[in-house]
Amino acid sequence: MTRFDFIPNADHSLLYQLQALFIEMTYQVYQDSSSSRGELAKLEYGFMMGLRSSNPTVRNNFFEIFNRSVHPSLFGRLHYIIGIQNWELIGNTYWIKQALDLLYTSLAFNVPAKLAPYTATIPALTPTTISGKNPESLVTADASAILQAHKTFLTSLPNLEVKDILGPLREIFYFDNLMMHHLWTTIFPAAFGKLSRDEQNKLTGPIVTLLSKEYHNKQQLLDPNVVQSLLEAISSCVPIPRIPAPAIKYLAKTYNAWHVGIRILEATAAGSQFPSQTSPSGTNQPAAADSASSHNISPDSHVTAKADDVSYDSLAELYTALNEDDMYYGLWRLRLQDSNESSSDSASGGDDETSNCRQGLYLEQHSMWQAAQDQWLSLMNRAELGNIRPATKQEATLWEDRYLQCARRLTQWDLLTDYGQHQGQLDLLVDSAWRVGSWNQMKEAAHRQAAIGESHTNRLHLGYIAINENRTGDVEGLSQQAIALGLRKWLSMPHNVDHVSSSYMAHIPLLHFFQHVIELQESAQVIKDVPNPSAKFSEIRNVLLMWRDRLPGLWEDVTVWHDIMCWRQQLFGLVNLALAPYVEVNPTLGNVGHYENAWAINRWAKALRQHGLIDVAMTVFSRMATLPTIPTDEVFQSKCFEAVCYLPTPAHWPLGLATLNTPDLEYFTPFQRAELFRMKGDFLHRMGALEEANQQYATAVSLTDSAAKAWMGWGYFFDSQYVQLVQEISENQAKSGKSDPDLAPEALSWAENSMRSYMHALRCDRNLAPRLLPRALWLVESHAPQANTSPTALVDAFVKDSQSLPSWMWLPYMQHMMDAIVRNPSSPIAAAFQGMLAKLSGPYPQPLYYALRERICELRGEEYLAPPVQISDQPNKGDVDMTDAKSQSTSSGSSSSSASSSSPSSPLRIFEELMSSVWQQHATLARQLDQLTESLTRVSQVYPDDLLLTSLRHILLQCLRLPTCLGMEVPQHIKDMLKGLNEVVFGLPVAPPPAPTAKGKGRDKEKEKEKERERERERERERSNAALNAEMNWDEVRLEQIRAKYATAFFDDFVRDEKQTAAGSMDRLLDKLRSWIATLRNKSNQVLSLREWRVDRLSSSLVQFRGSRSADHVDVPALTLLGLEKEPPSDQHVTLDRIHPDIGHVRAHEGDGDGNVGVDRAVRMYGSNGKMYSFILKRTLPTSVLAKLGQKVMTRTNARTTDLLCGLNHLLAKHPETARRGIRFFNMPHSVSVSRNVRLTQCAMYWEYDTLAGVWLADLRAHPSQSAITAQIKDREGLASCATPEDSLVYFRRQMLEITTAQPTLSRAEVRQTLLREIAGRDVTENALGRWVNQGVRSTSQYYEVRKEATSQLALHAWVALALGAVMPTPSQIAIGRLTGNVQISNLYPHEYRLPANDDDSMQLDTDKNSSGTIPFRLTPSLRSFMGPVSVEGVFLSHMASVSLCLGEFSDQLHNLLLLYVMDDMHDRGASNMATMTDKPSSSYTDQVASIVSGMMHRARDVTPGVQVQSDLQRPQMEALMGALRDLITSASSPANLALMDPTCHPWL
Repeated sequence: MTRFDFIPNADHSLLYQLQALFIEMTYQVYQDSSSSRGELAKLEYGFMMGLRSSNPTVRNNFFEIFNRSVHPSLFGRLHYIIGIQNWELIGNTYWIKQALDLLYTSLAFNVPAKLAPYTATIPALTPTTISGKNPESLVTADASAILQAHKTFLTSLPNLEVKDILGPLREIFYFDNLMMHHLWTTIFPAAFGKLSRDEQNKLTGPIVTLLSKEYHNKQQLLDPNVVQSLLEAISSCVPIPRIPAPAIKYLAKTYNAWHVGIRILEATAAGSQFPSQTSPSGTNQPAAADSASSHNISPDSHVTAKADDVSYDSLAELYTALNEDDMYYGLWRLRLQDSNESSSDSASGGDDETSNCRQGLYLEQHSMWQAAQDQWLSLMNRAELGNIRPATKQEATLWEDRYLQCARRLTQWDLLTDYGQHQGQLDLLVDSAWRVGSWNQMKEAAHRQAAIGESHTNRLHLGYIAINENRTGDVEGLSQQAIALGLRKWLSMPHNVDHVSSSYMAHIPLLHFFQHVIELQESAQVIKDVPNPSAKFSEIRNVLLMWRDRLPGLWEDVTVWHDIMCWRQQLFGLVNLALAPYVEVNPTLGNVGHYENAWAINRWAKALRQHGLIDVAMTVFSRMATLPTIPTDEVFQSKCFEAVCYLPTPAHWPLGLATLNTPDLEYFTPFQRAELFRMKGDFLHRMGALEEANQQYATAVSLTDSAAKAWMGWGYFFDSQYVQLVQEISENQAKSGKSDPDLAPEALSWAENSMRSYMHALRCDRNLAPRLLPRALWLVESHAPQANTSPTALVDAFVKDSQSLPSWMWLPYMQHMMDAIVRNPSSPIAAAFQGMLAKLSGPYPQPLYYALRERICELRGEEYLAPPVQISDQPNKGDVDMTDAKSQSTSSGSSSSSASSSSPSSPLRIFEELMSSVWQQHATLARQLDQLTESLTRVSQVYPDDLLLTSLRHILLQCLRLPTCLGMEVPQHIKDMLKGLNEVVFGLPVAPPPAPTAKGKGRDKEKEKEKERERERERERERSNAALNAEMNWDEVRLEQIRAKYATAFFDDFVRDEKQTAAGSMDRLLDKLRSWIATLRNKSNQVLSLREWRVDRLSSSLVQFRGSRSADHVDVPALTLLGLEKEPPSDQHVTLDRIHPDIGHVRAHEGDGDGNVGVDRAVRMYGSNGKMYSFILKRTLPTSVLAKLGQKVMTRTNARTTDLLCGLNHLLAKHPETARRGIRFFNMPHSVSVSRNVRLTQCAMYWEYDTLAGVWLADLRAHPSQSAITAQIKDREGLASCATPEDSLVYFRRQMLEITTAQPTLSRAEVRQTLLREIAGRDVTENALGRWVNQGVRSTSQYYEVRKEATSQLALHAWVALALGAVMPTPSQIAIGRLTGNVQISNLYPHEYRLPANDDDSMQLDTDKNSSGTIPFRLTPSLRSFMGPVSVEGVFLSHMASVSLCLGEFSDQLHNLLLLYVMDDMHDRGASNMATMTDKPSSSYTDQVASIVSGMMHRARDVTPGVQVQSDLQRPQMEALMGALRDLITSASSPANLALMDPTCHPWL
């Protein structure tokens, strides 16, 4: 009766009835108190069937019996679940459900249900006061009825208890395994934390025993399975139960719990838990102040015992299995550092040994395999001689294993075969023997390997053996077995994480394996067809052509190339043997194997050269000499390749030149001959033979006009001569003391020739645009003539040559050309740029429209109005007036006023003419764009309280940045800010006190005059308020409420406070500011709690908008422009179909000085392709308002920085080290302006982002009782709210003042470090950022991938901040997405441009204003705690090094991008007068830009050494690079340096 599942041919309905009867009988037996224990044991299976019955009544009946039999205490139930109950009877099911039922009953079910703090913060349904009216009078009859019904419902449940909620939810969730998994991983850690330490220790043994049960194997392919749930719950416990590392490793690999196992082992190996979890009481365990370190690790919340080598080995094996190479190398470097620091009796030279070992890991991590192998060989030789000895046995094994891995990359197959044979390593022997033709050895080892256990790779190798022995019939069966085993392996790997680009790394080896299987099957088909080549030639040829298209990426690991190409060469050899008789009869047929082999060798060698393996590439290339015949194209490719291999090494330049002189040119096409001459020119140029090089380039372009590389090489030649001549002129002028801004005609001639060569190269190959256009634009603009002068030959050539280029090529530089027009509108180059922009109005009107609209609004100083021109969609049918009368009359007045104030060549006039061109060609489209932008402007209403919050916070930060912000008078500029803010928000200008009046008639006259003055002030206030309201698009109702509620209090607190002139008034001002900020922030949080509003509340036209109603469709805006290599694809021109009816609210970056207003609106647009695009409407304050507040808008600087990051992404995609890691800057697509102060910026999943300050604020709000600052604030100031970031700043300042006043002999640096540790230890909970991310992700795997992606993004932003000398970001300016790991920093731009004192100095920055001092970038304790030590060493460091290697190789392109960036940004930020650049007052603007960029490049060169291809040069340069980066990381995270950081940057966070 217990084997129902095995009854053959049973009717399911009858079987179900039989099972029900059996379960009912079992229930009756268990209910009978006279039943013996033996009888109950026999029916235990039936009892377990009843516990998992689909009938809730039956299930609850059995559970009542189950519940009565278990001890009611929490420890008793946990011990029964883990150590007593035998779950084997239902081991094939997810029995966590039954275990959860037992834990449910131990909860406090009979207590009143309460909501957690801050879970239901919603605003009132009606305002408290509106214009003096009673709120109840505003409620309609229908609304009153609804409210009364809801009130009745609430009053009917006064005694709601926990069981009333959890009971029904428990039944609903019972059939959802994922929900049960989530509940178990939440409840078990909380229950475990409630136990005493002794009880926790008693459960450790049963936990290990339960995890070791064999019946868990039945759930290997389930997701989730019991082992996953158990391990995930264990990993969240505090402290983590101690489980043997090998057991964790086995469970993680067997039950697809990879990242959970990594999480547990990292906690053991690194001595910390991450991510930290809340304790069972709902609060974290704060670390003591005296033990707080830079990582803010609590000694009570992590494994305190030193990890043994087994934990390290297990963790390293998991990293290797997941293809996480960076984490593997980082772990080993930390392990070496730990062993070196902890071993007190190490032999002499231990430090040198550790340093060499770490250096070998650095070299290997960045694909410098030859140098790394030399390093490992040196260590092993020294150890064999007795000069050194490894600290551990595992370290000696590491040397050996890494040496073999290097040998595999270096194709040293003989060495690997011999080693595998002598050491008995079957995997290594099978993988290497067949590559050297030792098929017998391979066959013997493969069969021995198969006898041990089946694997997908073993089936593949047996297939190779079958083809070699011509047993093609066996291949199909072996392939199917390999695929089945491979798919099983695929299911055991972590699932890909949505929205995280790097989550596929674990599956890459399996994807390569499946390609090998496919090629194995195709190889068998080719072998079958070869005996009949005449009839099957087309099939053979199709397979070989398909292989040409199925090559790995150039960035992929070289082992992938080795595996594929080695097997293909084996197959080509078999094909050549079979087709040898046909060589004389039909050469095309007989030599097909040789032709394909030659093609494969060239591509293989090219990939190896891309990875810097020049010697290996030459070894592979030497196989070309063994081929009896080679096609002409492949001969050409081989000569080019051989020459390029000689190019990086100066000593080999003569050999490379001799190689190019050997071939007979008559067999080559003109294009190929031109390429050979171009390469000769490159060699001669490097050898200093300038005349000969110039002649070679001229010969190359004369052979064919379409040789793009020849034109580009000639352009580089001219450019180098130009740069050299300019340097000589500058040196001569410096020696003579004379300064001549005009260059010699010879230098201008070099520049003109260089620019024309670049333009010809772009005409031939448009893919070179990102590489050459920035340089061409710089050459033209740096020597452009002044205003109202005739164009030079350089400008004329530029205008003429640019006509042949497609218009899309100028799209990325549209904003740059507009900036050039603004800088010098009367110059010839401005006229040339105007013509190029006019060409864009035809094919690309929409990007041009948005850009022109922004410029026109900015220059006019008012909102955009449509031009009053006659416009027509179809010019052939005559012009038709498409604008309405109101728009025409209004815009006519505006245009006439603007035209009268601008000259014919003013930027405003130029942009208006371009906009008129857009309207003339696309009238209907322009009108639709007008409607869209106006509707979006209305949607982006500004809440006055948001403006007030942002402005008051800015004023508070300005106060706290004062050297002595306490015990002093309020500075005048702070008073001016407060007065200006009062006028902006409340419209109440400060009136002078009334003068004393006379008596009698004089008094009456004076009263009349006073009344008249009051009326005039009122009219003036109404006019100014109306203008400001129109400009800001105020929410009128909200504005009236804010003014009625806060106007008088604000005026009394900040404007009319006479005590502000007394000493100590800054203290009162700070308290008032904080009180106001706390109140306004609570209201802002209420708005954010309402996630979405209906669009029709703000703009009904936006709901009805359709972008496809006319012939010219409105596209989804915000197209990524910079870095286009070809015409934008169709999917980037998606027609806007409609707008989502709901709008969202997003917390804006409360950056200091960025001008963003509190809460941003989010809109979603549906495209014609069915996709939904999310956008954020970022609103900034008008320039006039910001001027009153002492702020400055950096909107275009932020957009320009985004464009710069797009250009850097183009470079990162071309380097193997950055491409194979998927390294790229997260940058939002190019934002567009919809009004003067509103920009539309694309941002996928906007709801997942929050700032670092917002994360901390939410954590403080959730755990207010932990904050020592909160307690002090409540005691001293009586504030009811919890601590905020501003409170920590004030606390820091006051403590500094008190301590230094009481003990003046103390060092200020020591005091700052003490306060930093105190605030970090008491008010920054352990890993608050990691806990916030953990709350949003669905699994540990997603958390792991998000953390890795965020670490990579922080590393990239750190590199850019270092190169640009960027201002230190505050926590409010760092936004992180907890579902993607993307990082956005809102102020990633240079703080202030200053000329270097000399050419060798880096760009100078004002460190006081930069807020960073000696800190190169932000790497505070919270960020390090979130990343973890392994990620910092493995991902953060290696990704910075990869970026350094990439941008060091493409330093010329980086230099050109920075030239355009600085040229535009410096002028746009008001630095065109170069007031701060007093070192070189006579230099021109472009010279100053070049000097600043030279300083930036100098900073970048400090961490971008030019790594060469020779192994003897790689080692010291890589050592210098990694040493520099490690010093930067140490400097950025040093507690002493963090203590010197500006407190407004929150160094403790």
